[in-house]
Amino acid sequence: MRRFRVFLAALFLLLAAPALAEVDFRWDALPQLPAARSNGALVALDGNLYFLGGNGAEGPSAACWRLQPGGAWSAIADLPVPRSTHGAAVAGGRIFVVGGLGRDGQPLDRVDLYDPATGRWRSGPPLTRPRSRLALASLQGVLVAAGGAEPGVPASSRVEILEPGAASWRRGPSLPLGLNRLGVAALGQTLVVAGGETRQGEASARVFRLQFASPSEGRPPSWSACWQEAPPLRQARKNFAMATLGRRIVVAGGWVRPGVFLASAEEGDGLGDWSELAPLSEARDGLRAACLEGRILLAGGHGRVPRSEVDQGAWNTLNSAWRVDRRLGFQLAWHDERQRSGTPARALLSAPWKADITNIALSGLQDLGFPIRQAAPEGLNFYLKFFECPAGVDPLVSARRALSPLLVPQMAGFSQIQEVLARPGGVVIKKGVVAPAGDPFSPEHPFPPCLVPTGAAGQEEFDLRTPFTSLYVQGDGSSPRTLAGTPAEGSADGVLAFHAELLELLAATWAEVEGPDPSRFRTFQDRSQPGRTVLVRVPLAPLVFQDFRSLPMPEDPERVFLTGLLLVYRDVYAGEPGVTTLLDSRALEVGSVVRL
Repeated sequence: MRRFRVFLAALFLLLAAPALAEVDFRWDALPQLPAARSNGALVALDGNLYFLGGNGAEGPSAACWRLQPGGAWSAIADLPVPRSTHGAAVAGGRIFVVGGLGRDGQPLDRVDLYDPATGRWRSGPPLTRPRSRLALASLQGVLVAAGGAEPGVPASSRVEILEPGAASWRRGPSLPLGLNRLGVAALGQTLVVAGGETRQGEASARVFRLQFASPSEGRPPSWSACWQEAPPLRQARKNFAMATLGRRIVVAGGWVRPGVFLASAEEGDGLGDWSELAPLSEARDGLRAACLEGRILLAGGHGRVPRSEVDQGAWNTLNSAWRVDRRLGFQLAWHDERQRSGTPARALLSAPWKADITNIALSGLQDLGFPIRQAAPEGLNFYLKFFECPAGVDPLVSARRALSPLLVPQMAGFSQIQEVLARPGGVVIKKGVVAPAGDPFSPEHPFPPCLVPTGAAGQEEFDLRTPFTSLYVQGDGSSPRTLAGTPAEGSADGVLAFHAELLELLAATWAEVEGPDPSRFRTFQDRSQPGRTVLVRVPLAPLVFQDFRSLPMPEDPERVFLTGLLLVYRDVYAGEPGVTTLLDSRALEVGSVVRL
């Protein structure tokens, strides 16, 4: 039972905050684009928003802008050629821009890739035929270009697929009818196409689904033989915004015929009927959409005049049966025992020389799967101390890098996490140190100060040495199921609800595979990194402590006890499935506590 002592991490934080108000879905304004643009492209990558090209005052533009969290739009490298009505999507950590119209008004077959790490563009495999007004989506690292206008074909049914690392596009199942100005989105392992303009020039409301067949070992991914029709949109529309938000698809704006622009928005799952959402503040077409950390983002467009607005929409947080324990914040466990120089970060709780958490047996920590490596852990403890995030790192960047690969930003309740991340003190560092058991720290032999890396690569180095992060949640109070008959009744419901929602999202997004320990874990494979096998392992059930009083955990000054725990692991291996070289391992700790 000694290993359960590990779960005292972060229970000493006293950051109180008012409860988060529940709100309906609504649209809010974000910083406007630097200039009015329509028929551009919008993508989200690594917590940033990118707007690429589009029609400006002088026609197709090559200008590209990036919006960083809490900042303003800034210019990045221009597209290699000006273009509009193109497609854009993210795969393998890069932005692909595909097709479109050039400044001469002719469709393009060129594909350009932007690497945020270098800030440069390079060319990619061209389309088999030039196309504009097409739709582009990324599904598990596979790019799909659907429909569009080709030379001599005003509305094409052509579908092309580019697999990770491939040198050329290949044909996919053709659309049931020719469409341009259509929308496409990936929902789990399904591709959904909606709306668009037919060869007769009419706006369509039809919706089609194509199932993605998970790749088997040694074989490429495949698709079902043909598209299946699904319930239509409530409103026929073309040249509109469409993107996936969690387990739903959102469409907004567009137009029906010349001069008739739309402000309406709707959502659906691609299986049943579509539902109406709050309308946009202004009717416009040529706007574009992306999903970023639990929000749908819309940018640009053209109504009575060209638009530069950027809007964000969020779901009602009642869609999740869990809520964030705001008193505990979000914690980054930094483990780096190298000697450094610099100004130490401010300790949050006890005297600078003391450890805040002293009784975590390292052997128990490793038994649970925490990625803290030590050849001989017996007789050693993992000591933790809480520090304020210093100026050397951006805690929002670190938190996003930890949560995004696990799809947490797509969960319905992520807006709550986002608010915690954004508030002062919402993210803290808990520095970990491995030392002999027995609380060896004293004023003469103090706990090492928190000196984080600095310089251009400081953020990356800090994140590399943050092996796990911690989030604490509570139930919504609707269905207490655990710890009945104790003062902690129902307190583990938040972890159970988080676990159920995360499993549902992972199963709808990635292929489920047989992992290292199928008797204990469900394993999902993320195929978005070429040359890598990325596995996310989720326990079949969280740990729930039915009688917390019997656990050998000392009472802290606030009488706080852990009642539920979920550990989600993400492992990155070299090469294709079957290769066992582990390159990286991270964990997300989701817990719930009770205060007596």
